[in-house]
Amino acid sequence: MPQYLDISNVFATLERKMPKLLENFTDFTEEQITQIAESDPTKNKQYINWLLLQIQKGNIRLPEDSWRVDPVLKYFNDDKLKKRYTLQYSDINRYQQFQDLEDEVESLTNKDPRTGADVEKGLLQPLHLLPDGAEVIQKQGDYALIKITTEEAAWDVSCGTKWCTKKEMNYAGNYLKDGPLYVIVKGQQKLAQLHISSRQFMDIKDRPIRVDDIPGDITELLTKALPSFKNEVKSIEDIKFISKLTKGRMEEFEPQILEVGSVKDLYEYAKNSVQDRWPEAEEKILTSPIASSYYAINVIGDRWPEAEQIIQKDSKAALRYTKGAIQGRWPEFEKKILAEGDPQVLRNYAEAFIGRWPEAEKVILTNPIQAVHYARDVIKGRWPEAEPYIAEDEIAKETYEKVIQKMSGVMRSPFNKKAQPVEAPTKPAPTTPAPTKPSEAPTRDPFKPQKPAVEPKPKASIEK
Repeated sequence: MPQYLDISNVFATLERKMPKLLENFTDFTEEQITQIAESDPTKNKQYINWLLLQIQKGNIRLPEDSWRVDPVLKYFNDDKLKKRYTLQYSDINRYQQFQDLEDEVESLTNKDPRTGADVEKGLLQPLHLLPDGAEVIQKQGDYALIKITTEEAAWDVSCGTKWCTKKEMNYAGNYLKDGPLYVIVKGQQKLAQLHISSRQFMDIKDRPIRVDDIPGDITELLTKALPSFKNEVKSIEDIKFISKLTKGRMEEFEPQILEVGSVKDLYEYAKNSVQDRWPEAEEKILTSPIASSYYAINVIGDRWPEAEQIIQKDSKAALRYTKGAIQGRWPEFEKKILAEGDPQVLRNYAEAFIGRWPEAEKVILTNPIQAVHYARDVIKGRWPEAEPYIAEDEIAKETYEKVIQKMSGVMRSPFNKKAQPVEAPTKPAPTTPAPTKPSEAPTRDPFKPQKPAVEPKPKASIEK
């Protein structure tokens, strides 16, 4: 019976926390949070927020990684409850990544927290002794890429790592249904596992590998293996994932990119992978003002006449193009925006490229908010012609008053015709009051002592 009560209290605690958890972690459902909470060894589920954050960051996947997470959290909790304090931190939020806590637990025990066995070193048997279902498909210096196509081979090659494709985890088959696994080794040392369909590239401790941290030899190894990946690619997202790893052009995949990629995808591929103009993609890029402006600035590095009519259809794209590609005034665009009469576009253009622009001011001043911005950022002072319009909007009026007072240093309202001063902070009274009558304080030369008519009484000393 006590056990039943404990379990009820656990669920009651989680139930009380659930509304706030759902509010803060909108990517998770109530069912998912309940399942994730099973890895939290505390009755009040005090680590649930940290677990959800770790999943959001991509550091762990639950329940898939529960075999690693559960024993590590149990060790952490016991360390705190039993006041052993062998770990660096007793506040779990100080551990930004789960793997940092996992590494510390292993370093203290030199044991796998789950099994108690000695921590393995992640070494692979000689390449000529690889099991069936594992073959070397590419080499680059000391590095080799191994393709895994069977569960047995995945179990074998995953030994000594934190990958969930180990035999005891029984996840290898799930991955292999969507495509082969690829393992990178250097000599006999396992370094990383790649799975294209799930877009995972993990080190032997199952940490995501940052693109910037990939050595050049591995990049070249993966680039040489591109023809082998072609059958595994099923979407533009798969292509983008591989492109980040290889950091270069992938001509084998370009027909697919052109066929299914968005204009943004085409622009990004040209910028990051082709690193030059990509004529085959320009016709499609030209359909988007935004993509065209970025392509001109970051790929062509100059004006793109064929795109200018398209770019002018989007004022933000045109402003960006004017600044980044033309780098000066754009008369054709000026005519267009003067005709359209959008106060915000006119104000932004004047501020960026012209300064005071009389032709546009008659439009800008009709919008109180834009008029305030124009006075502050372009005129840099009062704009009397716009003040009747600004006065019609309380927010604009209040902002304008503050701007002008700050610029001029005069605490008076620009809207008061009599120039009545705005109430300013009161100054402290003088320590010695001024005389009220001339007879009481005759004017005299302060540098020429005179004998007073009446002998003054001695003053109290203030010297200390």
